[in-house]
Amino acid sequence: MPTAEEGHRYFIDVSTGGSALWGYASVPAPSIECCLKGLRGRSQGELLASAAVHEAGHAVAAVYSGLPATPVEVFFSSPCERCGAPQAHGRNQAMNLGAGSSDDTLRMLAAGVQAELLWAEVQGPVTEREQWAIELGGLDDQAHARDVADAQRTHGWPHLDYGPTGPNPQPWNWPHQCRRARAAARLWWPQIQILSAYIAQYRFVTAADITGLLTNF
Repeated sequence: MPTAEEGHRYFIDVSTGGSALWGYASVPAPSIECCLKGLRGRSQGELLASAAVHEAGHAVAAVYSGLPATPVEVFFSSPCERCGAPQAHGRNQAMNLGAGSSDDTLRMLAAGVQAELLWAEVQGPVTEREQWAIELGGLDDQAHARDVADAQRTHGWPHLDYGPTGPNPQPWNWPHQCRRARAAARLWWPQIQILSAYIAQYRFVTAADITGLLTNF
């Protein structure tokens, strides 16, 4: 797996669901035989579990950093009409990007993909095509991260940096935040597992439920 020292070098620019998204991945784009939905090769149930882990990663990193929890949901979308590949998604609602420190907020935004990558690794070796697909699912998180960095421009921050971390990692460096998020996901993996199972079971979970589960863990 690429390291933070190598940076996120591979530009992604896609249109999905009527929205144009862009960002950078740590691995190159694979060849796509039919559709983006088929890249991961997972069952419908596995994809729902993976989406739940993504949302749980965000939620756990938020609550344990003193950031407010937000409601989350996971759901299926229509399979590909040509190859039949299933797809599941997750989303959180009413995220307040200015509720805590920018450093903690960026780690929280990176935690979804990093938790999902850990989940995939638990299932077995992760191919580059699946890693790219998982990172593709975090492009909206990267968009939020760019907004967070831009909001700090008056305090001396540059735009969100996707390059190598260098000897003195800075909070606006995305690979650095991904490395921090990965360490946090490993530390809080038991909580992520419990919360993600709850999310997958009930499909919609309130902020109060998330806070209660994690506070009483």
